[in-house]
Amino acid sequence: EEVRSILAESKMMNADILIRGNATQDDLIDTIQGNRVYIPAFIAVNKVDLVDKERYLEIEHDIAERFGNPPLMISAAAGYHLEETKDAIYDCLGFMRVYLKPHGGEADLEEPLIIRTGSTVEDVCNKLHRDFTQKFRYARIWGKSVKHPGQRVGLTHKLADSDLLTIIAER
Repeated sequence: EEVRSILAESKMMNADILIRGNATQDDLIDTIQGNRVYIPAFIAVNKVDLVDKERYLEIEHDIAERFGNPPLMISAAAGYHLEETKDAIYDCLGFMRVYLKPHGGEADLEEPLIIRTGSTVEDVCNKLHRDFTQKFRYARIWGKSVKHPGQRVGLTHKLADSDLLTIIAER
């Protein structure tokens, strides 16, 4: 009933609301009005090499219970779970890799271009050089975002993680 009255005050008469986890009235109002931005986050607990196994499990359980997700238990000094931390940061920020291949050349599979998930060919063109979008003719892509290897696409094509991209532009 409280949710219905909050929605009615916001002039929402017909809506499906899905709330995952615990939410207060203020949380709902903030979400509807859009005056708060909730950024992706995860919890990492450092120095876990300094506690015994019992305390380790106690901390992990307590944080998981309070926040709904288990924390990443790490030790920077001992190098414990550092790769997992890097992966969590990468995933949490919504990054993906795109490999570039010059026309007629070999692909650079050592250093990918890091872009946001959901980026388009146009976003990559703008990131590489300001003239690429004006001089753009087409792009060829090998990877998950296309049906056929080497498929020709335009500026609005959405890229997928690990795509291989060749941009063809006017000289």
